[in-house]
Amino acid sequence: MVYIHGGLFIRGGATETKPPELVTQNDVIVVQIQYRLGVLGFLSSGDDVSSGNYGLHDQNMAITWTKNNIRAFGGDPDDLTVSGTSAGSISVGLQLLSPYSKGLFTKAILMSGVPTSAIINKSPQLAFHSLANQTGCLPTRMWSDSFYYTMAGGWEREERRRIVECLRDLDAQTFLQFGMLSIQDEYGFSRTNPWGPTVDGDFIPRLPRDLMNDVDYLVANDVTSRKVMLSTVNEEGGLLVNAFSQGQPLTPDNFNGILAALSSDEIARDAIKNDLLYWAGEELSKDPQRLKTLIDVLDFFYTKPLTNGRARAQDVVTTTGDISFSVPTVQFARDLVSAQQKARSSTGSVYLYLFNHYPSSKASLSQLKGTYHAEDLAYLMTPTFSRQRDAFNADDVTVGNTLRAMQSSFAKTGQPQVSVQAGGVWPEFSMVEEKFLSLEVNPRVDDHLFSKRVALWTQLLPSLLNSTRPQDSYNNPGCMTGTKNFVFKGRLNFFKLH
Repeated sequence: MVYIHGGLFIRGGATETKPPELVTQNDVIVVQIQYRLGVLGFLSSGDDVSSGNYGLHDQNMAITWTKNNIRAFGGDPDDLTVSGTSAGSISVGLQLLSPYSKGLFTKAILMSGVPTSAIINKSPQLAFHSLANQTGCLPTRMWSDSFYYTMAGGWEREERRRIVECLRDLDAQTFLQFGMLSIQDEYGFSRTNPWGPTVDGDFIPRLPRDLMNDVDYLVANDVTSRKVMLSTVNEEGGLLVNAFSQGQPLTPDNFNGILAALSSDEIARDAIKNDLLYWAGEELSKDPQRLKTLIDVLDFFYTKPLTNGRARAQDVVTTTGDISFSVPTVQFARDLVSAQQKARSSTGSVYLYLFNHYPSSKASLSQLKGTYHAEDLAYLMTPTFSRQRDAFNADDVTVGNTLRAMQSSFAKTGQPQVSVQAGGVWPEFSMVEEKFLSLEVNPRVDDHLFSKRVALWTQLLPSLLNSTRPQDSYNNPGCMTGTKNFVFKGRLNFFKLH
């Protein structure tokens, strides 16, 4: 198993976790890799002067090295599994779709993140321009007072080349000092992380959602022939709590303060507004009445009725978790199975599970239940820099053992082995039944994960959006539902992801 760490493409490392149980108890060879992050990994000029995606190329080279050398460690070079969490999971999805990965691995495990939920930077020149300006590498005649300055506004290739040469001449400390920019993106929000994957026409040939529509491409690049395991946790939006806590350990006292902030009706509606704009795109912000209508729909669906004039914090965080992770995961499962069926694949399969455990460490924080985004990683591997496992009880240990058994058996055979209630088996995800595993102390098989919430984002909201806008003005394809496509652009850039 080749594991790719998360961290929003700007932080993290292979040393953050250790896999002793996977190796000693489950007899799996685990390779943890590193890759360039932030500005060093993803600086893009929007063309081949600085194409970006260097971090993804690093990952691919590490997977290639593993394939070429794993036999010396007792592994099978023809049967690699690539896995990851959060941004690492998104990375696995991008490796899955990239032509560079053809023939490299046979299975993929994506934990809380799919390539269609990644923030693909469609305007990398914004960050390129801002970095050049702040470091003194921007020619005076190219200056623009607006961050909406585009390539069409006069950036010639030679000028971009000179900027890159200037950036290369900077000392490392100066260069990295400006590696965390705060710029205004195309939706009018302040983006504190402009570095991430871009469509470069090479490693990522087109937008992932467009690639998922192209069955011929998927077949030609071995995507439909691979076995894939997808997952989401029961409270992905808990990352909002981590954002509000600003890195401080959660205690009953500061937790109550966070709950009070999140349950403010004003903050709840603001969070919903941000989610909508990232989902529907820039045009929606230019139509205040239509935006208000859609906010009212989501506000009613998730937060009403209010209690003493306040929303439930649980409902607020669920909104963000749904659009950023849970709904895109279900949709990606549907799209992948649909493509496998169209390709008549005899080897491809998809398994979906919900990490539905309630950690013992949150017993005193019962007002916001569930496993938060990326917290399931501690059940798979041992965290190096946190004490999360110190609070594990017998149930936590049981769930961890089950999770490792599931993933290791999938890596070995392509079929996850797990004992489920009533003596059944965990079936593959299908377009009709949509079966998934609910991973609990006593795992059970269920169907149609978060069905109403998924239908809200994939059916009702697109229908409302199209009913109030001209058909020819809709140019923001994305998550595939029926004959129309809609985009999921989660709020990954606002919060720390593990």
